[in-house]
Amino acid sequence: MRSLWTLLRCLPKPWLSMLLALLLAWLTGAAGLGLLAASAWLIAMAALHPSITVLSLAIVGVRFFGIARAVCRYGERYVSHDATFRILAHLRVWLYRRIEPLAPFYLGTQSVASLLDRLVGDVEVLKDLFLRAFLPPATAFFSCLAFAVFSWFFVGPWPALVVLGAYLTAAVILPLWLAGSWRRGAEAVAAERECLQTAAGDLLGGLGELWAFRQTREQARLLGAAAQRLAIAQRRQSLLSGAGEAFGMAVGYGALWLLLWGGIPLVQSGQWSGVDLSVLALSVLALGEFFLLMPAAARYLADGAAAAERIWETAARQRPEKGKAVCAGGKLEVQNLSFAYADNLAPALQEISFSLEEGKSIAVVGASGAGKSTLVSLLLGFRQPTGGTISLGGMAADSCCEESWRSHFAVVPQQPYFFHLSLADNLRVARPEASLDELRSVLAQTQMLSWLEAEPQGWERSVGEGGGGLSGGQRQRLAIARALLKEAPYWLLDEATAGLDALTAQEIIALMRLVTVDKGVLWITHHLQGLEAVDEIIVLQQGRIVERGCMRELIEKQGAFYRMWMAEKEACI
Repeated sequence: MRSLWTLLRCLPKPWLSMLLALLLAWLTGAAGLGLLAASAWLIAMAALHPSITVLSLAIVGVRFFGIARAVCRYGERYVSHDATFRILAHLRVWLYRRIEPLAPFYLGTQSVASLLDRLVGDVEVLKDLFLRAFLPPATAFFSCLAFAVFSWFFVGPWPALVVLGAYLTAAVILPLWLAGSWRRGAEAVAAERECLQTAAGDLLGGLGELWAFRQTREQARLLGAAAQRLAIAQRRQSLLSGAGEAFGMAVGYGALWLLLWGGIPLVQSGQWSGVDLSVLALSVLALGEFFLLMPAAARYLADGAAAAERIWETAARQRPEKGKAVCAGGKLEVQNLSFAYADNLAPALQEISFSLEEGKSIAVVGASGAGKSTLVSLLLGFRQPTGGTISLGGMAADSCCEESWRSHFAVVPQQPYFFHLSLADNLRVARPEASLDELRSVLAQTQMLSWLEAEPQGWERSVGEGGGGLSGGQRQRLAIARALLKEAPYWLLDEATAGLDALTAQEIIALMRLVTVDKGVLWITHHLQGLEAVDEIIVLQQGRIVERGCMRELIEKQGAFYRMWMAEKEACI
């Protein structure tokens, strides 16, 4: 529950809409109460055959309360839903802004499906908080209080004590009694829903591999089992909800019976009239609608608390604070850089030092797991080094604004991501304000303009999810075009030719040499093709630099690089 209050304190609240919704909800309840009370008085008095003038006010009152209840109910629904949607909008934006800086390396082992469940499923659960967890108890409290004061003043304390006791039972005692079961049920539903999301994500994301290894039936079985467990958890929660509503209904009818039990002797003794008892009985019956909602409100509160716990588990994560200075650029210098993923793990990088300036190129080579991709994540500021410094123009990375720092780097990764949008939209990821002429220019530089002109849809041509509508070579060329559009002074090429055939890889290498003549290039690779033209080669083994120099010097040494070079040559024979 603490996570829920912490989460609510972080969000801006539309107080005006919330207070107006509370007022309209109370007026709706008061109108319903007045409608039944006026109707009871009218029917009871009519049985005594009074003059029509005696009944005229009650007749007008019934009409007034009936119309007022409908109008206030409409207004309450409109305003309360408006407040709810405003809160949801703030919550979604707030949660995304909390999660976005944590990506891609500060979210631990949390899966994409789990994150999606928090962004969508748990947030959807919280939408019921104001409408069903906060508004009904507050409305019931003010309605019961108003009835208690009115009845105590006009007929005596008995109806007031009955109603206040019923409210205390429905709003406090029953929720406390059922709170543990509701909380466990809400946690079970949330956990099983996340398992179902994860199983569905695994099935869809790995469909190709599952077909290849004939495991689709097994994964579908796991998905079905997850769905069945979720259905069982939801069924249990529904039974608890039904039990709570039954208890709430019992409280309402119990209050009515108590009122009659204590009121009938008062009528017989002449302290109350029969009309008074009729009005009070139907009024308590009208308040029974609120008693029915009290246990449900507590259940929605338990569901919201469980959802808030899961949301806060992700949102509360912190990454190291960065500086706010604007990076002006300059020479890239890495001094004694070290990094370990955890204190109990061996360092991924140890004492790495090099410098790079525009117009120069460095290749970092090594076997898989040598620390090459870790170096890229450190240069981009996705991770914090455990030792050493990274600087541009003498300004340390940790003193710079992240956006300013990353504006000096363009990245061409091994598997560039493309959104399921048009070609123009995917290119504009690098620079949203880029014009079509600028897009055409970078496509011309990457030799993709003729392909674009042959496409019937032109710039609106969809590239498919993850670039599924493109070949491997086309994806890499578009990634290079996107990097060109960014106009950054330094390029980080992270296994940019991995997974391509030898001829396509050679074309991509030639293209990258052509478009990065005036750039500072850090080429991360475990393939040695195309390294003849780089200014320096750094060889990593187990996170350490074991050799460095130009390709000719390293081959003459016949050390680690030479063995890699010979192994690659033999593999090509």
